[in-house]
Amino acid sequence: MQTKDYGRAEQDLRAAISKEKDLSEPSAVRTRSPLIAALAHFYLGQVYEATGKRDQAVNEYQEFLSHFENSRANLPQIALARAALQRSLP
Repeated sequence: MQTKDYGRAEQDLRAAISKEKDLSEPSAVRTRSPLIAALAHFYLGQVYEATGKRDQAVNEYQEFLSHFENSRANLPQIALARAALQRSLP
């Protein structure tokens, strides 16, 4: 994503999310991390925002934030996702 190869970033982030959902693979059980999946949604939001896919960005930011509704986590991505939603929502 930092190199602005948004197509590849989207592909890699989608793969990270799908691996989290598909626990039928033995390796997925060993590497399962809810934080990785949540952060993948945040970064997908950034990819979609950068490529002008506003609705998809909003969906990804909302999915990311849904993991932290009652959390006291102090991740910078939480504030960034909230700010992005304020910019994007009418």
